Amino acid sequence: RVPFPYVAIDKFVGESLDAEILRNGTQISCTLELLPQEPLVSVEKEAPWLLDYCIIGGLVFVVLSRQYLRATFGEKWKKERCNGLAEILDSREREFPDEQVVVLSYVLSHTINLGFQDVRNARLKAFVGNDGKPVRIRNLAHLSEVIDSFKGEHLRFELFGRGSGFLPEIIVLERAAVEGAEEEILRR
Repeated sequence: RVPFPYVAIDKFVGESLDAEILRNGTQISCTLELLPQEPLVSVEKEAPWLLDYCIIGGLVFVVLSRQYLRATFGEKWKKERCNGLAEILDSREREFPDEQVVVLSYVLSHTINLGFQDVRNARLKAFVGNDGKPVRIRNLAHLSEVIDSFKGEHLRFELFGRGSGFLPEIIVLERAAVEGAEEEILRR
Protein backbone atom coordinates (compact mmCIF):
# COMPACT_ATOMS: atom_id res chain seq x y z
CA ARG A 1 0.00 0.00 0.00
CA VAL A 2 1.21 3.44 -0.98
CA PRO A 3 -0.51 6.69 0.11
CA PHE A 4 -2.52 8.12 -2.78
CA PRO A 5 -0.99 11.64 -2.66
CA TYR A 6 2.48 10.12 -3.17
CA VAL A 7 1.35 8.11 -6.21
CA ALA A 8 -0.39 11.14 -7.72
CA ILE A 9 2.61 13.48 -7.39
CA ASP A 10 4.83 10.92 -9.03
CA LYS A 11 2.85 11.34 -12.27
CA PHE A 12 2.28 14.20 -14.72
CA VAL A 13 -0.88 15.84 -16.02
CA GLY A 14 -2.25 13.79 -18.92
CA GLU A 15 -0.85 10.48 -17.67
CA SER A 16 -3.01 7.64 -16.41
CA LEU A 17 -2.99 6.15 -12.97
CA ASP A 18 -4.14 2.61 -12.25
CA ALA A 19 -5.97 2.45 -8.94
CA GLU A 20 -7.92 0.01 -6.83
CA ILE A 21 -10.73 1.40 -4.74
CA LEU A 22 -12.44 -0.32 -1.85
CA ARG A 23 -16.12 0.63 -1.86
CA ASN A 24 -18.70 -1.07 0.39
CA GLY A 25 -16.35 -4.01 0.91
CA THR A 26 -15.87 -4.52 -2.84
CA GLN A 27 -12.55 -3.92 -4.56
CA ILE A 28 -12.90 -1.97 -7.84
CA SER A 29 -10.08 -1.51 -10.36
CA CYS A 30 -10.06 1.66 -12.42
CA THR A 31 -7.82 3.92 -14.46
CA LEU A 32 -7.76 7.63 -13.61
CA GLU A 33 -6.65 10.29 -16.04
CA LEU A 34 -4.73 13.05 -14.29
CA LEU A 35 -6.09 16.47 -15.23
CA PRO A 36 -4.84 19.96 -14.37
CA GLN A 37 -6.49 21.55 -11.38
CA GLU A 38 -9.15 24.10 -12.37
CA PRO A 39 -9.76 26.18 -9.25
CA LEU A 40 -12.91 28.24 -9.14
CA VAL A 41 -10.88 31.41 -8.63
CA SER A 42 -7.91 31.52 -10.96
CA VAL A 43 -4.44 32.12 -9.56
CA GLU A 44 -3.25 33.88 -12.72
CA LYS A 45 -1.60 37.21 -12.05
CA GLU A 46 -2.27 38.57 -15.51
CA ALA A 47 -5.34 37.60 -17.46
CA PRO A 48 -7.47 39.67 -19.83
CA TRP A 49 -10.67 38.90 -17.90
CA LEU A 50 -9.27 40.55 -14.77
CA LEU A 51 -10.15 43.88 -16.37
CA ASP A 52 -13.71 42.89 -17.33
CA TYR A 53 -16.64 44.53 -15.61
CA CYS A 54 -20.35 45.00 -16.16
CA ILE A 55 -22.34 48.04 -15.00
CA ILE A 56 -26.10 47.67 -14.67
CA GLY A 57 -28.04 50.52 -13.10
CA GLY A 58 -24.89 51.70 -11.33
CA LEU A 59 -24.16 48.22 -9.94
CA VAL A 60 -20.55 47.41 -10.85
CA PHE A 61 -19.95 43.67 -11.25
CA VAL A 62 -16.45 42.17 -11.55
CA VAL A 63 -14.81 38.74 -11.47
CA LEU A 64 -13.39 37.58 -8.13
CA SER A 65 -9.62 37.15 -8.21
CA ARG A 66 -6.72 37.23 -5.78
CA GLN A 67 -5.75 40.58 -7.30
CA TYR A 68 -9.23 41.95 -6.57
CA LEU A 69 -9.02 40.83 -2.93
CA ARG A 70 -5.56 42.36 -2.54
CA ALA A 71 -6.65 45.67 -4.12
CA THR A 72 -9.85 45.83 -2.06
CA PHE A 73 -8.74 44.54 1.34
CA GLY A 74 -4.98 45.22 1.29
CA GLU A 75 -1.95 42.95 1.61
CA LYS A 76 -3.41 41.21 4.67
CA TRP A 77 -6.51 40.08 2.78
CA LYS A 78 -5.92 36.42 3.73
CA LYS A 79 -6.28 37.33 7.41
CA GLU A 80 -9.19 39.72 6.94
CA ARG A 81 -12.80 38.62 6.78
CA CYS A 82 -13.20 39.86 3.20
CA ASN A 83 -16.98 39.50 3.42
CA GLY A 84 -16.72 35.76 2.92
CA LEU A 85 -14.99 36.13 -0.46
CA ALA A 86 -11.56 34.76 0.55
CA GLU A 87 -13.12 31.46 1.65
CA ILE A 88 -14.29 30.84 -1.92
CA LEU A 89 -10.73 30.69 -3.28
CA ASP A 90 -10.01 27.13 -2.18
CA SER A 91 -13.51 25.94 -1.42
CA ARG A 92 -14.42 24.10 -4.61
CA GLU A 93 -13.69 23.35 -8.25
CA ARG A 94 -15.45 24.82 -11.27
CA GLU A 95 -18.74 23.23 -12.24
CA PHE A 96 -18.38 24.35 -15.87
CA PRO A 97 -15.26 25.39 -17.80
CA ASP A 98 -16.24 29.06 -18.08
CA GLU A 99 -17.46 29.52 -14.49
CA GLN A 100 -16.40 32.69 -12.66
CA VAL A 101 -17.38 34.09 -9.28
CA VAL A 102 -19.21 37.34 -10.03
CA VAL A 103 -19.00 40.03 -7.34
CA LEU A 104 -20.98 43.22 -6.90
CA SER A 105 -17.92 45.34 -6.28
CA TYR A 106 -19.37 48.82 -5.92
CA VAL A 107 -22.50 50.86 -6.51
CA LEU A 108 -22.29 54.11 -8.46
CA SER A 109 -24.83 56.26 -6.59
CA HIS A 110 -27.91 57.39 -8.46
CA THR A 111 -31.57 57.85 -7.61
CA ILE A 112 -32.45 54.55 -9.32
CA ASN A 113 -30.32 52.55 -6.87
CA LEU A 114 -31.05 54.63 -3.77
CA GLY A 115 -30.57 52.60 -0.60
CA PHE A 116 -28.01 50.25 -2.14
CA GLN A 117 -25.07 52.66 -2.49
CA ASP A 118 -23.25 51.18 0.52
CA VAL A 119 -23.34 47.60 -0.77
CA ARG A 120 -19.85 46.44 -1.70
CA ASN A 121 -17.99 43.20 -2.29
CA ALA A 122 -21.07 40.97 -2.36
CA ARG A 123 -21.12 37.71 -4.28
CA LEU A 124 -23.88 37.44 -6.88
CA LYS A 125 -26.01 34.34 -6.40
CA ALA A 126 -28.56 34.64 -9.22
CA PHE A 127 -30.67 36.89 -11.39
CA VAL A 128 -34.42 36.36 -11.51
CA GLY A 129 -35.23 35.73 -15.17
CA ASN A 130 -38.23 36.23 -17.43
CA ASP A 131 -40.05 33.21 -15.99
CA GLY A 132 -39.68 34.50 -12.42
CA LYS A 133 -37.17 31.79 -11.50
CA PRO A 134 -33.61 32.50 -10.35
CA VAL A 135 -30.95 31.97 -13.02
CA ARG A 136 -27.57 31.03 -11.60
CA ILE A 137 -25.01 33.32 -13.19
CA ARG A 138 -22.01 31.42 -14.60
CA ASN A 139 -19.79 34.41 -15.45
CA LEU A 140 -19.82 38.11 -16.41
CA ALA A 141 -20.67 37.41 -20.04
CA HIS A 142 -23.62 35.26 -18.95
CA LEU A 143 -24.85 38.06 -16.66
CA SER A 144 -24.75 40.50 -19.57
CA GLU A 145 -26.62 38.05 -21.84
CA VAL A 146 -29.33 37.42 -19.24
CA ILE A 147 -29.83 41.16 -18.66
CA ASP A 148 -29.96 41.90 -22.40
CA SER A 149 -32.63 39.24 -22.98
CA PHE A 150 -34.70 40.20 -19.92
CA LYS A 151 -38.17 41.60 -20.73
CA GLY A 152 -39.67 42.10 -17.25
CA GLU A 153 -40.32 45.33 -15.35
CA HIS A 154 -37.87 44.82 -12.49
CA LEU A 155 -34.26 43.63 -12.49
CA ARG A 156 -33.85 41.39 -9.46
CA PHE A 157 -30.37 40.38 -8.28
CA GLU A 158 -29.95 37.80 -5.53
CA LEU A 159 -26.80 38.02 -3.39
CA PHE A 160 -25.21 35.57 -0.99
CA GLY A 161 -25.52 36.70 2.63
CA ARG A 162 -22.33 37.40 4.53
CA GLY A 163 -22.41 36.89 8.28
CA SER A 164 -22.28 40.38 9.74
CA GLY A 165 -22.94 43.87 8.44
CA PHE A 166 -25.67 45.19 6.19
CA LEU A 167 -26.05 43.29 2.96
CA PRO A 168 -29.41 42.86 1.34
CA GLU A 169 -30.09 39.43 -0.09
CA ILE A 170 -32.02 40.97 -2.98
CA ILE A 171 -31.53 44.14 -5.00
CA VAL A 172 -34.44 45.19 -7.19
CA LEU A 173 -34.15 47.95 -9.80
CA GLU A 174 -36.79 49.20 -12.21
CA ARG A 175 -35.73 48.21 -15.74
CA ALA A 176 -37.09 51.32 -17.48
CA ALA A 177 -35.32 53.59 -14.96
CA VAL A 178 -32.07 51.65 -15.40
CA GLU A 179 -32.21 52.02 -19.17
CA GLY A 180 -33.08 55.72 -18.88
CA ALA A 181 -30.27 56.51 -16.43
CA GLU A 182 -27.54 54.40 -18.02
CA GLU A 183 -25.90 57.22 -19.98
CA GLU A 184 -25.97 59.61 -17.01
CA ILE A 185 -24.45 56.99 -14.67
CA LEU A 186 -21.68 56.14 -17.11
CA ARG A 187 -20.79 59.82 -17.66
CA ARG A 188 -20.01 60.35 -13.97
